[in-house]
Amino acid sequence: MTLRQGGRGASSDDGAGLGRGTRPLSRVSRAIRELENFKRALDEHAIVAVTDAKGRITYVNEKFCAISKYSREELLGQDHRIINSGFHPRAFMAQLWKTILAGGVWKGEIRNRAKDGTYYWVDTTIVPFLGEDGAPVQFVAIRADITQRKEAEDALRQSQKLESLGVLSGGIAHDFNNLLTIILGNANIGAMRLPPESPAQPILKQIEEATLRAADLTRQLLAYAGKGRLQVMEVNLNRLVQEMTQLLTVSISKQAVVRYDLAPDLPFITADPTQMQQLVMNLVTNASEAIGEGASGLITLRTGVQTIDESYTNGLLPTLPLAAGTYVTLEVSDTGCGMPREVLERIFDPFFTTKFTGRGLGLSAMLGILRSHHGSLKVYSEPGRGSVFRLFLPSMAPGGAVEVADRQAPEWQGHGLLLLVDDEPSARDVARRMAEGLGFHVLEAADGKEALAIFELRHSELSAVLMDLTMPRMNGGQAFLSMHEVNPEVPVILTSGYSEQDVLAEFLGRGLAGFLPKPYLGSQFMAVLRRAMEAE
Repeated sequence: MTLRQGGRGASSDDGAGLGRGTRPLSRVSRAIRELENFKRALDEHAIVAVTDAKGRITYVNEKFCAISKYSREELLGQDHRIINSGFHPRAFMAQLWKTILAGGVWKGEIRNRAKDGTYYWVDTTIVPFLGEDGAPVQFVAIRADITQRKEAEDALRQSQKLESLGVLSGGIAHDFNNLLTIILGNANIGAMRLPPESPAQPILKQIEEATLRAADLTRQLLAYAGKGRLQVMEVNLNRLVQEMTQLLTVSISKQAVVRYDLAPDLPFITADPTQMQQLVMNLVTNASEAIGEGASGLITLRTGVQTIDESYTNGLLPTLPLAAGTYVTLEVSDTGCGMPREVLERIFDPFFTTKFTGRGLGLSAMLGILRSHHGSLKVYSEPGRGSVFRLFLPSMAPGGAVEVADRQAPEWQGHGLLLLVDDEPSARDVARRMAEGLGFHVLEAADGKEALAIFELRHSELSAVLMDLTMPRMNGGQAFLSMHEVNPEVPVILTSGYSEQDVLAEFLGRGLAGFLPKPYLGSQFMAVLRRAMEAE
């Protein structure tokens, strides 16, 4: 009999005449031993399977069983499609079969599905063994596990995508906030200057409310970029969840039931409570929608503590790795419809939705919030079996400083000379009118270079400086550092459509007197100036 591998004939003796002497038998024995050694070496290194011409499995080695999580008995005689993940398009599989049925060797990367539903990637070579007529009689598939490499590549792509979208989101938020500052500021000034009974007051109020809603969208964009404004304090996650119970009850389907399983003696976390509430509300709302309006189901909120080491991955989102330490966990699970793999891979994309209408950044904003808090999450979901979202947040020992809301008296009046710096003339006009309304005399500059020149000449007369961060020629940060060298006694406040978090991280401990996020109301403008001047 003659077998040809990959189109090349390889003759084998039919055994006739072997009994004529011991030398041919010895050669055969050595050849068999060599083949056995080759097979053992191959089995030690590679994932090997053999199928007949119709794709039925006739042989698998231990590595194949280990990675597929099937026993040998479960695999033998089965169609090789038992491990098909459904990931590859039909055209991909058609080309594979076309190649090997024609006697060619196929090489490529394939994603397969294990018995437990997990996926794994293999670098695959399929070699057809051909009969005398040139048709395949069996196929030998030799594979190498490349799952870790594929996951690393996917994590890198996702990280680059998030970074690009984060930069884009942050830039849009900054420019948008500059425009909102002008709209909100002028509406606020108009409302203060008109009598309460003016027919324009309701119109101005609507402008203010619409602008604040638009500002909330920019905060979501900054949150997605991981640059949201944080008001950090000690937070007891159990208490935060308990205080939201009524709100959560009215926010979900009437047929859904919420169950709370809160761990006793839960450590504190350092977090922005508003953003934590946003996380909880977002997850519970999504769980309710997964159950469906009018359908009964269970939503469970569970807290706990987990200590992990640096090697811990176990399903964590690759773009949010965790440092070793102790973490407070928040788990939100539901008995809803669950998600197929292709949906699960996209749920954190901005504006991705399975509903008829998108409602904003949704779960993608959660990534930014977790990134800002040095947290992470893992997600499990399966169609018909519901979903589980588990969040990890760094724990802390209680006793840290708690930020207390500042309460300003509305009658406060400023005094002296205020230097206003902004490259946007309309934004500068708004700030000037607010400052003059508080009793300041105002100097104006259009960029950091012009502002520094004024500061060097008149710093002894200035009560404070309010300066935009992003400007041409010289930005606000560079100008602030130069001003601080000239006269560190003059309070300098930076304002920006970017996040307070980034500004404070760069200038903390360097003499910055305050930060005013755009857009702002007159009361916020007054409050930051008062704090800066009273701290002198």
